[in-house]
Amino acid sequence: MYYLDLYFPKVFAGMNVRVGRYISIPDIEAQLAPNNLTYSHSLLYTYDPYTKNGIVATLKLSRNWSVQAEISGGNDIKFFQPHENHLTPGACIVWTSNSGNDQLYPCINGINDSNWRWNNVQQAVTSWYHKFNEHWHMDTEVWYMWQSHTPNANNPNGLAAIGAQYPAPRFNFGAPFGAQCNPNVTFCYSYEWAAVNYINYQYTPHDIFTWRTDFLNDARGQRTGFKTRYVECDLSYTHWIGDTIELRPELRYEHSFDTDAYDNPTAVAGGGKHSQLMLAADLILHF
Repeated sequence: MYYLDLYFPKVFAGMNVRVGRYISIPDIEAQLAPNNLTYSHSLLYTYDPYTKNGIVATLKLSRNWSVQAEISGGNDIKFFQPHENHLTPGACIVWTSNSGNDQLYPCINGINDSNWRWNNVQQAVTSWYHKFNEHWHMDTEVWYMWQSHTPNANNPNGLAAIGAQYPAPRFNFGAPFGAQCNPNVTFCYSYEWAAVNYINYQYTPHDIFTWRTDFLNDARGQRTGFKTRYVECDLSYTHWIGDTIELRPELRYEHSFDTDAYDNPTAVAGGGKHSQLMLAADLILHF
């Protein structure tokens, strides 16, 4: 990330303008480990846009309402790649209750012609934050993403269109991966939707438990390479040693309902597993 923040305190109740490369405006999670509730990312966050090069203005209208407006070159695109940059507006509304215990955050995170190219997903997303009391709070997010005119990986002409625009070697997700549609069509509409929920319990000022559940339906296989529904459950524990060391072990389970998507390098049924289990941890030193 590299950006400049400008603050204008006398514009309504305050306005911040950010210019540069910054984290995509919606989402519970972020790229940097200290900004997240758990060590690993949800399925939802793994496949949505990460960063933008552009300008985003956040305007606080009142105690309860804020708005955001954005102009960027698209999702995860370098500013010096003119053939990939396309003018992409975005907008969000933020509502916060008088108590501060609830916040709704709906966004259109980028709208342009929606034609298939590098990570050119159109994303409608809503986040809801709720605080039950001093120990319990919940974070929930749902999104729907789509692209039009996506090359069909099940059609020879569709595969040729992918190879012509992104010759091998290439990434196997994002834009260069085609959709899995009716074999009789060269291009089709690709979409996916997901939901994630965090339930967080602060046992002590130094101990926090997090339970995350996550669902992703990659309806055309364009994001993960597998046309399937996924579910993920994650139990995480955060322990602070003093005020500088943060330790986060977690236990995570994932399952693919419609094909064996794990440990499967070929995207062909029978080549992998339907589920996986992970025990992992990280340690963050704050300075």
